[in-house]
Amino acid sequence: MEAADGYDGDMETLITYMDVSTLPGGVYFAGINNNVGYMQDTVLTYTTTLINIGNGFNAETGEFSAPIAGSYEFSLTLHGNSAELYVRVNGQNTFNLLNTQGPWDYDARIFHLKLQEGDKVSVNLHSGQIYTNSMKIMTFIGRLVTEL
Repeated sequence: MEAADGYDGDMETLITYMDVSTLPGGVYFAGINNNVGYMQDTVLTYTTTLINIGNGFNAETGEFSAPIAGSYEFSLTLHGNSAELYVRVNGQNTFNLLNTQGPWDYDARIFHLKLQEGDKVSVNLHSGQIYTNSMKIMTFIGRLVTEL
């Protein structure tokens, strides 16, 4: 029921949450970067690891190392200026992601990779710019979808 101030307290009820500890294989990570500054021609790194089930993610190096063989899903969000990004597996460019929205737009990508145990994945900024601050957060999230 609506109160005199127009606020309906019943509208803020927790519906559910995701228990990532029950995901297949127990591999899940999430890193963010919210430092103030520009990045150019570099491996994307992260200031904070939000979760690292499986211990495969290293925020300082920006690298995920597959703890088990499987099919993985990754997502990346960023605020970029014509940023050309390469996904690297074991140091080799596998494919590129391109911020085609225009100057200083948000962009998001989801991609899947089949990895062997120990394969290393990173995202590298080849050209253009990425900007991060407390309001323009860059995220890199990954999870195991199925084991091989």
